[in-house]
Amino acid sequence: MLRSAPLRRLGASQALSGTAEWLLTFAMLAIVLSRSKALVGLVLSLRILPSLVAAPLAGTIGDRFDRRRVMVVCDLARAMLALALPFTHSIPVLLAVLAAVEVLQLTSVAARDSALPGMAGESLALANSGIMGLSYAAAPVAGGLFALSGKLAPGRTGAFVMAGVIYVISAGLLTRIPLLSGRSAEAVAKGRRVGLWRELGAGMLFLVRHPLLRSLAPGAITGCLAGGVVMALGVSYVHETLGAGSAGFGGLMALFAVGVGAGVSLLHAARRRMRVESIFRNGLVLMGGALLLMAGLPHLALGLGVAAFFGAGFAVVLVGGTTLVQEQIHEAHRAKALAALSTAGRGTLVSSAIAAGPLAGLVGHGHAGFGGLRLVYDGNQVAMLVAGALLLLAGLVVSRRQLVPARNP
Repeated sequence: MLRSAPLRRLGASQALSGTAEWLLTFAMLAIVLSRSKALVGLVLSLRILPSLVAAPLAGTIGDRFDRRRVMVVCDLARAMLALALPFTHSIPVLLAVLAAVEVLQLTSVAARDSALPGMAGESLALANSGIMGLSYAAAPVAGGLFALSGKLAPGRTGAFVMAGVIYVISAGLLTRIPLLSGRSAEAVAKGRRVGLWRELGAGMLFLVRHPLLRSLAPGAITGCLAGGVVMALGVSYVHETLGAGSAGFGGLMALFAVGVGAGVSLLHAARRRMRVESIFRNGLVLMGGALLLMAGLPHLALGLGVAAFFGAGFAVVLVGGTTLVQEQIHEAHRAKALAALSTAGRGTLVSSAIAAGPLAGLVGHGHAGFGGLRLVYDGNQVAMLVAGALLLLAGLVVSRRQLVPARNP
């Protein structure tokens, strides 16, 4: 990825836009917390719910129009929204802007991921993993900038202005990447012949009927479900189940991050000997096995070590699933498929994270006896055991369906 100037510019642009998006989220959370803590859940929900509704339209726009132009317009639109925020103190307006930012983000990402196959070629999986890594790195960078913004301007004005400027810089980088457009003459001609709403309806039918997407969905959704469970229960698992302190949780997250990096490297190396379909299934099995071990054998050293394997499997599933869609879906429908996959994954991740804590609390602590064996368990272990079993089941389902290759429309 670093050897290609267009990919370097794209990576820098995505790191910038991701930083700006997190800046907006942190600033809005701070404003909402100062008014009513009950609205915090609504702010977090608005990072997911709008995309559930707008995903088909966002994907259709990414397939129909010049992809570079779509991404530039999305960045500039978000810049204008961010720069307008210091002039309003209305919570409903702030929430509406956050929803609009999320829809624009989804549209931009669908166009970007649809263009990547033509830009990266055989290094597609590596490019996907690089983009994913930059996205994860954006949150802590945004946190630092958010802290700095409070010293530069009163209230949250500094954060909003910073986000707007960063979006403009990101758009400027995108204008220097002609390869992003990457649409064939056939696709352009088809877009001119078919109306937007007609193409939207045809695209939704395509998503429902396509064999690859039907085969991929169980694994991708279950992988994100398990990720949400670990995200929600990580702290309580370390403190209550393993009996460790804050240092233990820091170790868990550090090893998870190491595992993600190792999974990305593993995926790139395995591409030379294995099909992406097989790597994707193995990622599900690796995640499932790791969760079962973490839940069934609650030992600090084992739990921390196995967290790295869970991170590796998580990276393989995310990057492998995206790469499959990019390689096997025709460009006329690729952005729609990617938008649907992204929305389903994010929705499942957040929903499972919200539900896991209360459900684990309902289970509480207990014990079970099997002959002369007495087992003590808690809600964290039960939730993780269920998620691990679902991952193994999803791997079996995906294997039986064989992830049928796409046929170009």
